[in-house]
Amino acid sequence: MKHRNIGMHKVRGVSMKKKGYFGVLKIGFQVKPVFSGIMILLILMLALIPAIEIYFLNELIGMVSSLVPYQQIVGVLLLYILLYYLAPEIMESVKYVIRLMLNHYLDMSMQSVIMEKIARISLRNLENGTLPSKISHAFNSGKAGLLGIYENIVNMAVSVVSLASISLLYREAGCGVILICIGVTIWKEAAHKKSVDKDHIFSVSIEELERYCKALKAMLLERKNAPEILFNGVREDLIREWGEKKQELDALKIKHNALKRKSEFFIYFLGQLRTLLSFIFIGVLYVGNVISMTVMSGFVYAVFRIEGVCDSLMGYYSFLAKNRHIIAEIEEILAFEEESGAAEGELTLALNTAPAIEFKNVSYAYPNRVENALTNVSFCMHPYEKVALVGENGSGKSTIIRLLLGYDVPQSGKVLINGREAHLCPEEVRRNTAAMFQDYARFELSLKDNIIVSRYEEKNMGQRLDDAIKWAGLEEVIGGAKDGLDTDVVHGGTFSGGQWQKIAFARTRFRGGGLIVLDEPNAAVDAEYEVKMYRQFMELFSNATAVVVSHRLPVCQICDTIIYLHGGKILEIGSHRELLEHEDGAYANLFRAQAELYF
Repeated sequence: MKHRNIGMHKVRGVSMKKKGYFGVLKIGFQVKPVFSGIMILLILMLALIPAIEIYFLNELIGMVSSLVPYQQIVGVLLLYILLYYLAPEIMESVKYVIRLMLNHYLDMSMQSVIMEKIARISLRNLENGTLPSKISHAFNSGKAGLLGIYENIVNMAVSVVSLASISLLYREAGCGVILICIGVTIWKEAAHKKSVDKDHIFSVSIEELERYCKALKAMLLERKNAPEILFNGVREDLIREWGEKKQELDALKIKHNALKRKSEFFIYFLGQLRTLLSFIFIGVLYVGNVISMTVMSGFVYAVFRIEGVCDSLMGYYSFLAKNRHIIAEIEEILAFEEESGAAEGELTLALNTAPAIEFKNVSYAYPNRVENALTNVSFCMHPYEKVALVGENGSGKSTIIRLLLGYDVPQSGKVLINGREAHLCPEEVRRNTAAMFQDYARFELSLKDNIIVSRYEEKNMGQRLDDAIKWAGLEEVIGGAKDGLDTDVVHGGTFSGGQWQKIAFARTRFRGGGLIVLDEPNAAVDAEYEVKMYRQFMELFSNATAVVVSHRLPVCQICDTIIYLHGGKILEIGSHRELLEHEDGAYANLFRAQAELYF
């Protein structure tokens, strides 16, 4: 399997602001709105079948009661038999096929909108503990969740159309019976829900008592427990406890079964009452000469069809009420904060041009944390300057990188790149940046795609790819791979750690840019190789502004300026030589302590 298309279908015209219930449902009709509308219309047209069937039944009864010659009855009889016996199966099969097609386009729209949202969402929201699980649930619950809601809404509409068509066919009689059936069905559904709730409460209590009784019995029968039970003289107490709990359990089961039978009988009674009231209503209309004997005879069958539709309607409504949280979750995902994008015509950072960087009194605290990751940090970087950020874990080095790349927004102060705030033009900044991180990604793509993924649209630039492969020393890795550059990467396990490191080097080299960010990409290798790797990067990107994060201080010798961070504040700043002149300084002390590991 070759991974070639890593692009994403974008749904146009979908607002990512907070939506209402119908606003969320509307996202399902973005891909094929006309086609989806036609399929829904077809399903609604099929909802007229019950009314048509009842109509032909009435015609048939009228013909029989009027002693119409059998030759005239045959045609109507055949149509009725067709609608009663064959049409339901055929119509259900047709509706099933239509629903499959409709669900396909609804699912495509829903997932496209969510993926489009993910592409625009800020990093701190993607790192949020709840958002990834919500997104996963939105996808995983597709058929049973949001698509289930779509389908139940369509089914509700079908039921309403069926009832409306029957009411139009029978007018006063139809409207009256439908109102009776809906009223009693609501009562019946409420009784059923109450019964289910009580059943759940009893089930929990019964389950807990059964567990306890089994535990007591197991304790008494366990061979290894026998000496201690006998020694403490608690055998009789445990048996008595088991007997009491068993009696309590049996009494609870009897009570539960009694209440369950009572509830079932009451629900059954309501069903019979619904039919009885409908027949009484029809009888009253007949006695009052509102309907004829023919209509009354045919309507007896219609009552049962109406009851079935009402039961289905309440079932669909109950499903929607039970699963409304899915709509809320989708709405919450679509309402998450997005990154600010540069407006059209406002791009000012030319590609492959070294930018100037300035941090002006920047303070930042991560969500749900009291202490600041950075406090009142200020420094400037001139174009082409190479700056190293050093300090212990938690000193704020990676936070500076995040702010620089526009992942986060400072609570106070400004992060400026060529005079513009980084978080207001993140895409523009990253488009001009080559970065390599300590935890570089291992994409489930081909080897080639893993190298060119950052500039996928430029994948046919053969010379650029060849240069990146040669620079990273990947020739041997490619030669040993099963399918060369087309080798698929499965779960990141196709290549060793060292080979992956070279792939990540080549990826950074292929991307290029006027700003270079190296965030400890080589923390696990020996110091000598790390210095060599950094020198290689600096030589390659000599015409760029560079920021290097490292725990290993000798690497700082190749940088113009060193910023030593401690507790989110700048403790020292200067060149390697300048900082070493402060013999009691934090950088000088740490450098001397590490020097013997490198030389």
